[in-house]
Amino acid sequence: TLTRFVSLATGRLGSQFLSVGRVQSPTLYALQLPIEKVREWIDTDAHFKEKFFPYLATQMRHTEELAADLSLHDTATRLKKLLLENDNPKNRFTYSLLQNLSNTEIANLTGTVRHVIERHLKELKEENIVSTSKKNISITDKNKLLD
Repeated sequence: TLTRFVSLATGRLGSQFLSVGRVQSPTLYALQLPIEKVREWIDTDAHFKEKFFPYLATQMRHTEELAADLSLHDTATRLKKLLLENDNPKNRFTYSLLQNLSNTEIANLTGTVRHVIERHLKELKEENIVSTSKKNISITDKNKLLD
């Protein structure tokens, strides 16, 4: 239900802001702070530092995994992995993330386009591996999906 992210904001905000947010489908919540304020809290607030650095490390690992997936796996494999992660309550980045997302949004998450996702989902449905209802995708045969 919850995806969190931390990133240095670029573009309109410039490099002097820190963006912290969460996506709780279908709503995005975000907090943007001047980077100097965040640096001050790191220097002066032990509790903030204790929570912030492990969180930042988790985000960096997630970004590294995403980059590896995009460069090493084909779209069918990335979709299958996303479906499995979406079904895993221990995965705080993607658990139930796909519920109520369009195929275009799922394509964006896997680094491809809508028609490729639709083709892969159609194949998975024909093999009775997943079922879909409106914007919800359910795994019907996890063992086949793992193969």
